[in-house]
Amino acid sequence: MADTEKPVDTPESNNEAEKTEETKKVFKKVPKPDENAFKAKVEEINGEIKKLNDQVAELRKQIDEASNQRSGQQGVLNEARSLMNQLKAERQAARDALNAVLDARNAARAALDKAVAQNKAMKGEMKYTSLEEIEAAIARLQRQQNTTSMSLNEEKKLIKEMEALQSSKKLVAQFAEAQAGVSGQREAANSFNAAIAERQAAVKAAADRVQEQWQVLEGMSKDTDSVKSAVPALIEQRNALRKLIDEQYDRLRAARAEHKAANDEWYGWQREQRRLKAEKRRAEQEAKKAEYEARKAAAEAELAAQVPYEEEMALCDVVAKYLEGLLGPPQPKAAAGAAAEALSLLDQLALLPGPSAALLDRRAAFARGAPAALARNYPALILAAMECTFRAHGDLKRRCAAAGSGVPGAAGDATGQKLAEYRERANLLVTFSGLLADKLPGDIGARLARMEVMMI
Repeated sequence: MADTEKPVDTPESNNEAEKTEETKKVFKKVPKPDENAFKAKVEEINGEIKKLNDQVAELRKQIDEASNQRSGQQGVLNEARSLMNQLKAERQAARDALNAVLDARNAARAALDKAVAQNKAMKGEMKYTSLEEIEAAIARLQRQQNTTSMSLNEEKKLIKEMEALQSSKKLVAQFAEAQAGVSGQREAANSFNAAIAERQAAVKAAADRVQEQWQVLEGMSKDTDSVKSAVPALIEQRNALRKLIDEQYDRLRAARAEHKAANDEWYGWQREQRRLKAEKRRAEQEAKKAEYEARKAAAEAELAAQVPYEEEMALCDVVAKYLEGLLGPPQPKAAAGAAAEALSLLDQLALLPGPSAALLDRRAAFARGAPAALARNYPALILAAMECTFRAHGDLKRRCAAAGSGVPGAAGDATGQKLAEYRERANLLVTFSGLLADKLPGDIGARLARMEVMMI
């Protein structure tokens, strides 16, 4: 018996296997997490935490009571502490008052030092420091002037010196005032000494009272600490309960993390389902689009095989032949209404604006882009349309005159409205030819305008 040939693994087969496995994983339904079960578990854990917190609160209350029962002098101890705080505040107030006096004394001393320095500088610039010295110097110079023979220049110099001495009297007076001010500032600075001594004594007294109260508090604290109580055991129980509370919080965090992971997996599955559906819709749309493009290409190929504007050109030829016979030399036996019938036939071509101005721009744009085989018929069509309009207008006026129905074109008259319609057609044809002026013969505009004027 021949050996069975084993299949050979290829990259393509491996990729297909991976895609199949991935598709199985994607389509494996992920159940939505049970919110009610999760909420029940959270409520259970929160209930345990509340019970433990209540026990901790009870232990805290017992610890506070035991701490207060260490000594029956807890109220006295609190009063002593309050008194200590009050004494410290008084000591600080005394220090602040002392510092204020010291600051004032220092400011006075600084002002005194500044005034003394200014007086020294002023004294260094002065030759004499009193009015008596200046008067004596002036008298000495006057005596020298009166008793000594000297030249004119020497006498002028002597006079200037006496004038300078007279001027220095003001500076000496200012110096005397400054000296008096320095004396007053020195006395003011010295006056702080008594206040400083008084404040220093108050600070020392406040510090002594604080020290005495501190010794009282220290003694009371030693008495309180000497009393044994059950506080350490209660604290150990409280710490053990806190550990249990931490464990419950760990359970709560783990439950929330597990629920979040399950939710993330479920939402991920939902997103993947939406993605697969979107890909399926996109593939269907692409298939429909490809089918549409194929049909469109086939239709375009079929249309391309045809002669462009074959029907329009054939119709133009028919109309041209019809109009050649209609618009040839006037025949007296021409049927009435032939021009109006020709206008109706031209409107069916949908190449000229017709009776409506709304189609003017659209028809002009089509005419400018029409193929050459169709565009060469436009001059004949425009002239034929104007000729038909002109003849239809004239026929209607003659019939109206022959019937004796009054003045054609009167307001409210149906005949007048029809005549106005023909004139509007003529005006639109003139405008239409103006839009195509670069594609029409040069004389066509004048011919159209002449017929339009004759219709007025």
